[in-house]
This record gives sequence, structure tokens and C-alpha cells, in this order.
Amino acid sequence: MPLSRILLSSFVFALVFVLNTKIVSAASDCSDSPIDATVEGLGVSIASGTSEHTITIKSRYLEDGNYRIGISPQAGDIISPKSYSNYAAKSLGVDTLTLTIGGDALIYSDPQGFAEDTKHAYLYKEGNIINICKAGTYNIVKDPRLTCSAFQIYQYQTFDNNGDGITEQNKCYSSGCLDAKSEIFITGGDFKNREDVVNWGSLTFKCGKEGDAIGFCLNRTLSIINGQLKTYGSDLSVHWGPGTWSYTPQSLFVGKNWEGACQGSIEIRNSCPPDECHTTFRNPKSEDETTVFELCTQISDPTQRTNCQDCASSDASDADGQAGVWTAIGCIKRSPTSIIQRFIRLGLGIGGGVSLIMTLAGGLILTTSQGDPKRTGQAKEMITNAVIGLIFVIFSVMILQFVGFTVLKIPGFGIK
Repeated sequence: MPLSRILLSSFVFALVFVLNTKIVSAASDCSDSPIDATVEGLGVSIASGTSEHTITIKSRYLEDGNYRIGISPQAGDIISPKSYSNYAAKSLGVDTLTLTIGGDALIYSDPQGFAEDTKHAYLYKEGNIINICKAGTYNIVKDPRLTCSAFQIYQYQTFDNNGDGITEQNKCYSSGCLDAKSEIFITGGDFKNREDVVNWGSLTFKCGKEGDAIGFCLNRTLSIINGQLKTYGSDLSVHWGPGTWSYTPQSLFVGKNWEGACQGSIEIRNSCPPDECHTTFRNPKSEDETTVFELCTQISDPTQRTNCQDCASSDASDADGQAGVWTAIGCIKRSPTSIIQRFIRLGLGIGGGVSLIMTLAGGLILTTSQGDPKRTGQAKEMITNAVIGLIFVIFSVMILQFVGFTVLKIPGFGIK
């Protein structure tokens, strides 16, 4: 074979080989790589929890075979994607791959809990662990639901707390008295987004004095670590003088206020007496727990309202109608002795009243019997039973005295 023909054949073979060489290593972008692909379904935002999402890749330069999309949470994670789509076949006359992702690929997993969660999609050929190219990215988003618990707000006050003449530093919480002279610290918060603990987040702190507009207390952000606000002191203290202050933390990422007990108010005074220092953190109670129900104010009748107020009060005489609990039947004394005595008197009164009514009824029947033996006997029997019942009621006091006080030691039975 002439040398010229050999050289020509070699040139043609090399040209064909170069033109048909396919990419087997990672490329930056499928649309810019030699496969010149058109990608649809990426570069979009998808709601977290969506059941499935379709991605299409169209290229006439792909080799025949099966392909799938690998999803990674970080750019450059080309070896071990966290999830994959289904396989789709490229063959003669079929240039479009229709790939479906779901499951973890569509679940929000941003550890900060605020920003959109960006996922990275890479194209893989079956049997290869190295991707062909990066198909693009998409964002998983979810509506934030920001909740929080009460901050621990405190300062250190110096005074003698045990009467030994030596002053000590005492940690005083905002449930007691805070003064404007000592540095005020704030920490905690238990920050969550949809029940997930927020980590490495940030917030801005808004506050305002009573009667003034709410504004930003600081020109810089505060850090949240493992759901808790880091301890901050002088940054906030310089903004809080004497008065009542309300405060609200706001998310830096989404611009929404945190909702819950971390919104509140504190009172700052010029000075604080030692006995108003609360050395134990007290979680603020809900409005239902702190609202006082005033029973007597619910009574519209002036006389009854006065009696109710007298019942709730007491003096040295401890008279009836005082030191008791107001009920629908009047004032019931709070002491066990008074309660027992009241019920005994009530029982004796009912028993005596029934005996009297039966005696009167028997006398009426006897008067109107007109000599009828049957009615006369009925009247006598009724009067006899009434007298026996009255005697039993009278002697029951002695029985109750013995059994209730001497044997059972029930308070109230020993009072004569």
C-alpha cells in the first residue's frame, strides 16, 4: 500500500475518532459540555415534601445506554450522591431522557433552618461512578414556623444576702428587680423552626421603651447555637435605661418575628432592694395562669357582694360570715371545725323540722277524724313516730359526741 494512502487512512481514522469521542469525566455544565444538552426542570424552587419532580435532558450527542440523575446536597460531591432518579434509556432516535426524582431529593434539609436548601443534580451513565456533567441545581423551600421559649435575662448585684456583713455577687433574674447600674445579660430562647432545633442561625434584637416605637437594639446580629441564644451582656445593657422595656427577636434570614415566650417585657429600675432579687429562673406563666379571678366582683346584687367580701375577710373576732368561702348557700368557714359544725347544725335543724311537721300533720288528722278509728289510729301513729324521731335526733348529738370526737377524733364534734 502506498505511503500516501496509509497516511490518508490514518488521518481519516484520527479525525473520526476525535469527532466521536464522548466525555467520560466530570464536566462543569451539561449545556456547555460536548454533549450540548438542553435541560428542563432545574433552576426552579420546589416545595418541601413534593412527591416527585421531572427533569428532562435532551442531547443527540449522548451515547446509547441508560442514564440517571444523582442528587447531592453540596456542589462538587460527584462521587456519592445522596439519592438518584430512575434510569432512562438513550437509543437511536430517542434523544430525550425523562428522569423523575422524589423522596429525600425533595425534602428540606438545611441545617440552619432558614435559607432555601439548594440541591445539585449530576448526570450519570449506568455503570460509571464519575458523572458526565452537572445538569444544574434546584431549591427546596418551606414556610418557616418560628417558635421560642423565654429568655433568661439576669444581672449580678452585690449585697449581703445572709446577714454576715460580707457582700457577695448574686445572680438576679428579670422576674425580680433589675437595676440600670449593673450589666444585664440575656441567653437561652429554645429557638425552633417547625419543631426542628435551629443551629448556627442569627437574629436581630428589637426593643422599645413603654410608650415608644419598637426599634433595633443592636446594629449587629446575635448568634443561635443548638437552639439557644449565646450569652450577650454589654451590647444590650447600653440600650436599656430605667423604665419598662418590651423586646422581640427577629429572624435575620426570613425577616419574621419569633413567636412565643421569648417576646416579653422587663422593668428596669434605678436601684433594687436585696429582698427583690430572684436568684432562681422563673419561666413566665401564661396569661391564663396569672389572671386573678375575683369572685365577689361577679355578683351584681350590692348586699350579696358585700356579704361575699366579708366572707373572704377575717378579723380577730373570727365572727360568722368571715374567714370563709362564698357559695350559693352562703359563707362556709374555711376551718374543718367550722365546716363540721355547720353540717351538724344543718342536719339537726332538718330533723327537728321534719318531726314538727309530722306532729302538726298528725294533730290535724286527729282533729278531723270525727271518731273514725282508722284515721284516729293513723294520727296517733304519726305523732308517736314524730316524737320518737325527735328523741332520736336529740340523743344523736350524744352519739356523735362520743363516736366522732372520742373515738374518731373528727374536728368539730368536741365543741359543746
